[in-house]
Order: sequence, then structure tokens, then C-alpha cells
Amino acid sequence: MNILTITLNAAIDATYVVARFEPSATNRVIRKHLMPGGKGNNVARILAARGHSVVASGFLSGTSGAFIEDGLRQEGIEPRFVWLESGESRTCHTVLDQDTGEATEILEAGPAVSEGDCERLLELVTGLATSATVAVISGSAPPGATPEFLERLANVVRAGSSRMVVDSSGQSLVSLLAGRPDMIKPNESELQALMGRPGTLAEHVAFAQEDLIVQRLAPGGQVVISLGNAGATLVSRSGVLRAIAPRVGALNTVGCGDSLLAGFLDGWASGLDDTESLRQAVAFGTAAALQEVAGVVGLRDVEEMRSGIDVVEYVKSP
Repeated sequence: MNILTITLNAAIDATYVVARFEPSATNRVIRKHLMPGGKGNNVARILAARGHSVVASGFLSGTSGAFIEDGLRQEGIEPRFVWLESGESRTCHTVLDQDTGEATEILEAGPAVSEGDCERLLELVTGLATSATVAVISGSAPPGATPEFLERLANVVRAGSSRMVVDSSGQSLVSLLAGRPDMIKPNESELQALMGRPGTLAEHVAFAQEDLIVQRLAPGGQVVISLGNAGATLVSRSGVLRAIAPRVGALNTVGCGDSLLAGFLDGWASGLDDTESLRQAVAFGTAAALQEVAGVVGLRDVEEMRSGIDVVEYVKSP
């Protein structure tokens, strides 16, 4: 499968492992990990490790951008980014408490993009999308990326690629829905933001079926609702599946949603049906939690997880 990932706000993912994190105190780092990151780049890494041909695009700048590009290339991913004339690609910092397993995230905003930068990316993606079996737009938008640009990006990707997947949030997600993606992967808080109010899982499922799938996604569109350590729900017009994740001793849950999405896309590429694709997705997401580093999956862990994941038809509670 030929994959195009678009990460508009790429980052260096820096993970600092401490014995026990103490706010307002000195915390000494036991281990430090640096990875080329951003949500789309995490998806790219996992799919490349599964043997897929992956092109990664988006914006990069500065020495941080060079680190990201070099790291992706070393992992067998073809980097095709638009380089900004100034600024520095961001670093996202995660402080991981080894004692409790809790993660504290500090996320930089990223460099601002200009109208000209956005036009250059649209031109680049227009060509890249035509070779993509699946195009994935993931993560946040950098400063300067307007809703109008995001709508145009979604429409360019929609016109060029066979399948379009979006994993974003807030206004970025709303704008990208203009391209009528084949799949979106919100978590519960992101779905509530789309709804404009809090809701139960049953209400989330109803909203996905009656609003998103009918009005805002492509024909046959699907919504994968990430439920964290509880698993995931796959919503389509014809039915709803629920996958129950096994309980594990999680080390770091940052990036598990990206791993879940990569697992589902790998299932698509392997010809798996919805049930088995969802089972595999949750296996990937759960296996990712066993790693200290975000966006990394042990394939042996995936195989061990798979058999312990139940996938059932979702039944609304009375």
C-alpha cells in the first residue's frame, strides 16, 4: 500500500523518564529519548515498519526540521516536506513518571506559516496524492494555517488519493471535514467538541451515524472512536463494533491513538474485514502503551495482544 502522511505541525518528540515527577522541584532525568514526531509521522513510522511504501509531507524548518527529516529517512520513509524560510520546527516534551506511569506533556506551538508556504504545500500535495492509496492528515495546524487553507488541503487530497483519513481536533478537524474523508479517528473529547456538548458513548455513536457519516464523510465513511485504555468503537452506517482492550501495565500512553490508526490502516491494506481491522488497531494501540517512546510499537507485542481482544457488536444500553 502506498501511504501519504501529512503532518502540518511536525515535532521532535522528546521523552524524559524520571523516577518520580515532583512539580515545583528538581527532577533528574534517568533516560531521554528523541524521535521524529507529530501524529502523522508516528503513523508513517509504524506503517513503514510493516513494509508499506510511505511518503511523509508537511512543513519543516531549522535544525529541528533536519533532525525530523533525517530520522524519517533512516526509518525507510521518503520525506517530501515544504521547508519554511525561518523559524524552528517544534519540540514536544513528555515527562514520564516511572513510578506512577503518568505522563506530563509540554507542547510547543510550532513555527508560523505564511500564505506562500501554504500555497507551496498545496502544489506539492497535489502531485503526491495521486500516487497514494491512502492519504492521512494528522495532528494540529501551525500558526498561520487558516481554516480556508485546511479546507483547500482536504479537497486537494480528496481529489487525488483513493482513500482519505483525518485525525485532528477542534477547528482543524471541522475544516478538514470539507474534503469528506473516508475515515476520522476522534477520541471522546474530540467528538464531544464536534457535538458541541458532553455525551455518553451511546450519544457519540448516534452522532457519528446520524450526523458525521450521513452528512460529512464520503459514502461508506467510518468513524473510529478511540476510548483510551478501554479500546475503540468502529461506527459505520450499517453497524457498530466495539473492541475491548486488554489490561496492561502501560509505560507511556502518548501516541497510542496514532498507533491504533496505523494498525487499522495496515488491516485495510492486508484485506482484513472491519472486525479484524479493529482488533488489530486496538492491538497496535495497546502494544504502543508498553513502550517508553511515543509512536513505537513492538510487533511481537501486537501478536500477543491480538488474541486477547474481544470484538463484539455494540448494543446501546437501555
